[in-house]
Amino acid sequence: SSEFAIFDAAIAIDGGGESGHHANAIAQVNIDPAVITINGPVDVIAVAFDNSGSHASANANLNLDAGSVHVGTALGNSGIFVGAVAIESGEGQANALACVQIIGTATGNQAVNIQNVTVAAIALDSGLDGTNAHANAQLLISADSGGVQTRNLDMLAIANLPFGIGDANAIAQANANVFASSSIAVNGSVRVNAIASGNSEDVLANAFVALQASTGNVHVSGNLEVDALSNGEASAF
Repeated sequence: SSEFAIFDAAIAIDGGGESGHHANAIAQVNIDPAVITINGPVDVIAVAFDNSGSHASANANLNLDAGSVHVGTALGNSGIFVGAVAIESGEGQANALACVQIIGTATGNQAVNIQNVTVAAIALDSGLDGTNAHANAQLLISADSGGVQTRNLDMLAIANLPFGIGDANAIAQANANVFASSSIAVNGSVRVNAIASGNSEDVLANAFVALQASTGNVHVSGNLEVDALSNGEASAF
């Protein structure tokens, strides 16, 4: 059982001017005891900035896997934030991945009991000869023998490629998947947003949410918002 707040951050900065240079930032948290109890915030952050190099890559990943997973306090003043930001100002590409996986295998309606969850990925390729900007925000919450209880779920992916060349592309994906056996209770809102913009061949935004309880009910007390915005193709469902 883990009863503390968690903070993990990785920052990579490449200030060189050579095309082969790059910046890679990886923040990774894996916790898998029998029971997880975290009475405080969980923050996992990765930031990569590459100046005139070949690419910037930021990966922020959180994996909580236990019989039961409890994050936050009864007052709801703590939660989970996982964010990745990649900025490329050269001729390369920017890739940002923010991923959260929460697995609870216990029975009962609170196999997974968490407060607010925010997952955000931002990729900006501002170079005059940019190639790709990919932002990917992913959330999986699963309680295959019990239920899920949470507050607000917020997903955000932003990809921007203002000066793309050739077959360059800007892709933003924000996907939230919540699966349970008995029930899903969201005592707040679910917001999933993907935004892609760019002067490139492919500009794609995809926002997706799935809330599925195999034997019980799904209840969302607040708003359910799924939006994809793009100056190219967009899909939201």
